[in-house]
Amino acid sequence: MILAAGMGTRLGRHARHQPKALLQVGRYTLLEQAVKKLISHGITRIVVNVHHHAQQVREYIDRQNRFGIDLEISGEEDRLLDTGGGIFRAAPFLSRAQCCVVYNVDVVSNIDLHRMIDRHRTSGALATLAVRERNASRYLLFDESGRLRAWKNAGTGETRGDVSGNGHLVPLAFSGIHVLSSEIFKLYEATTPSFPIIPVYLELARNHRVMAYPHNGDVWMDVGKPERIEEAGNWLNENMKN
Repeated sequence: MILAAGMGTRLGRHARHQPKALLQVGRYTLLEQAVKKLISHGITRIVVNVHHHAQQVREYIDRQNRFGIDLEISGEEDRLLDTGGGIFRAAPFLSRAQCCVVYNVDVVSNIDLHRMIDRHRTSGALATLAVRERNASRYLLFDESGRLRAWKNAGTGETRGDVSGNGHLVPLAFSGIHVLSSEIFKLYEATTPSFPIIPVYLELARNHRVMAYPHNGDVWMDVGKPERIEEAGNWLNENMKN
């Protein structure tokens, strides 16, 4: 799944009259580079959620002949559902497979998804989260085995989850890339249509393995801010295979 429904507010004028997913970054739109990233790792069944300027995304996907794959759209025109709500709205599509990759449309990275999926499967995790050592306003806290235990707001010091009795917890920033087992749709019952996914992971982590996938050595860029557009475009132009 590609999460592409966001308003793109951090991009300012760049996303005022078009969806973030169609932002031109080098020779590619953000949506195109995300789709091609997944295809390059053998993923040929993809669902994309849409909200902000949703019709533009729908028409773009049609012009691209759905990139030659089984690509479906999960519409959120009526209401933006946040990350958790968006994923669970797409459950009928995602639950067809034992596990699925969720990828933020504004992430540009050379992360090895094959390796991440293999790690997820061999660990028996309910969800595996790509994380990095970087400056961030919020962190996920993992124990020494790499299991998710808590969340922390770096600015306020607020924590959620279990921070006691787990020894030293390692703070890592979430990269907007996760692999989740379809079992999650049976284990968690949403009480509202719109909700973020991280609190879901924190709740389920009490009794299930939600694991870190550190990828500090990879290229990773969040193109949710204007200052990253040129840098990401240059990298994509030089490194992305058409």
